[in-house]
Amino acid sequence: MPSVKILVAYHKKDTLYKSDILVPVHCGRALMAPDDADRDWYMENLVGDDTGENISALNKDFCELTALYWAWKNYDKIDSPDYVGLAHYRRLWYLADDFPASGTTILDQIALTKENVEALLEKHPVIVPHIYQKESMSFKMFQPQMRFSETHYPVFYKQFQNFEREHRFYNCNMFIFPKEVFFEYCEMLFGALFDTKEYIEKNVIRVFPRYSGTVAEYLTSFYQMHLVAQNRYASKEQTVVFLDLPNAIKV
Repeated sequence: MPSVKILVAYHKKDTLYKSDILVPVHCGRALMAPDDADRDWYMENLVGDDTGENISALNKDFCELTALYWAWKNYDKIDSPDYVGLAHYRRLWYLADDFPASGTTILDQIALTKENVEALLEKHPVIVPHIYQKESMSFKMFQPQMRFSETHYPVFYKQFQNFEREHRFYNCNMFIFPKEVFFEYCEMLFGALFDTKEYIEKNVIRVFPRYSGTVAEYLTSFYQMHLVAQNRYASKEQTVVFLDLPNAIKV
């Protein structure tokens, strides 16, 4: 069976979601104060995003992307899986529509088990959130310097122009991708973000400190649309459960 690791991004102490396939990652560990009240919990339960090549210190701007970057650049630290995914401590993949749910834990109730994820990926190697219609794409307010260059990104350039006119969107920066897709995605995502890093630092961060993390949601959504449209892999839109909302709302 293919090996799977799903990063679960944390920036504060909360319910711990950890299993054979779930890897809880402490985002922004490089910024943690020595006297942080939850330091022991972080160190005992979460993998830090501050080892090897990393951007942990940029967490206030890059949000959960610091965990993503760390996993990309230190792939062996998550056992070099065949598939890699991303979730959040408040947003997890909901598989109980596809597989029987049993047990008392939250992971049991949403059927997020190793066996179920592996079975899902056998039929659908690419997993994305449900797409939804958005009345107006607010991406334009973020893009004075955030454009794909036809020279630097010839494969994506034309699709990106179409995406800017679309009113459809994949939410949450969540996915499960085969390894080769994950690496292609990270090359695109961080290449685009770091192309504009100097501009962002000089002009944006002071008024909008999560700029890169927010723009990344649009770039991730664009890449997912591009990937699905290519039809290289059988893909599936999977339900996401928002655990911090009343009655654990599913979308």
